[in-house]
Amino acid sequence: MHEIKMTEADIIFSNGIPEDLDRKKIFVTDDNELNNFPKRERQSHKGTFGTALIVAGSKAFGGAPILCAEAAFATGVGMVKVFTHADNRTALLARLPEVIPICYTDDNLTEMLGVLIEEIKKADSVTVGPGLSTDDNARRITETVFINCKERLVADADALNIISENKESFNINTSGMKIFTPHIKEAARLLGKSAQEIAKNKSEALNELVTGYGVTAVLKDAFTFIGDGCELIINTAGNSGMATAGSGDVLCGILAGLAARGLEGINLATLGVYLHARAGDFAAERFGENSMKASDIVKALPDVIKCTKL
Repeated sequence: MHEIKMTEADIIFSNGIPEDLDRKKIFVTDDNELNNFPKRERQSHKGTFGTALIVAGSKAFGGAPILCAEAAFATGVGMVKVFTHADNRTALLARLPEVIPICYTDDNLTEMLGVLIEEIKKADSVTVGPGLSTDDNARRITETVFINCKERLVADADALNIISENKESFNINTSGMKIFTPHIKEAARLLGKSAQEIAKNKSEALNELVTGYGVTAVLKDAFTFIGDGCELIINTAGNSGMATAGSGDVLCGILAGLAARGLEGINLATLGVYLHARAGDFAAERFGENSMKASDIVKALPDVIKCTKL
């Protein structure tokens, strides 16, 4: 990453940053982020590279866990487990036979929450939210994750919507590494503001997320803002073709895999966002911004990661 260049200043300061903010505290992503990609050791096994547990996918949104798990595998994680509704099992295994599904039904959720707790204890990272829905089952699942996951938790999408509707019952601001990845509207719900207020001053909204919830925050937009209370990092890579259904699920999977491999906090968030954006750029070169879809971003991830030469 680098400090803001004069050629970037006008664009960046018109995207939700007050002009009186100290520019020395603002950094912009670049290809140097790829140097932080974790190395692979020759003497290793799948346990060496971590286990990512992904909690995603209701009956209505079976694609989210697939995209999330595919992206996690692309980061080199050793094992991916997916806690999802039983209706998603067949499609998940048909697309991704390497994944380990842990499935619940509407009738056995109470029993399976006990299984989920045990899987959380064994996982190196836990990701919750993509395609989860916001019904009572989803609320119980999300609550179970937050109560039992103490380290390397990534929360996105419906998990954030559930938190925004049940703030009093979630003790979010506790110890442990957590990353929230809201888009503008999800951030508005979390902060009790309008989307227009968030978009007008994204740096302020980012800080409120960080301090209010005790997390590293990734505020997704055309220019994504990343912060932990000490640094403000702006990702300018990516393109409009990434504004498509499932793109956020891919980012979530990238973060899940990198977290399981040992990255944390601002380094994890920055590398994950940059990999996602650069894969989006690779996909746009191949398919065009109009025609690309989220799964094309996943397909492009190996090409980006090979650039790390690790």
